[in-house]
Amino acid sequence: MFRDRFSRRYRPRRRRPFGETVLTLSLLTFLVVLASDWGGPGRPVQALFRKPPVAVSEPFPNCGAARAVGAAPVYRGDPGYGPHLDGDADGIGCEPPRRF
Repeated sequence: MFRDRFSRRYRPRRRRPFGETVLTLSLLTFLVVLASDWGGPGRPVQALFRKPPVAVSEPFPNCGAARAVGAAPVYRGDPGYGPHLDGDADGIGCEPPRRF
């Protein structure tokens, strides 16, 4: 049955205090910034948890060789990175193709 504000069982909705809303938004913002590594070295968060690649002294000849030793994707500054491995010049070589 429809209850309007003139019925006996009507209870107005509790409004959330302004301070509680600000605290919740601040906490969510902090967690997003923490998870995104904002202001960090510029690498994706996934790069922080990947296995260290095999030590090499020169760039991999192709992406197949990098994938074979488990080093793909290779980031700019890592041993084994070469500009010929980075097709779109974003600093990540041998990355999988994007799916849209």
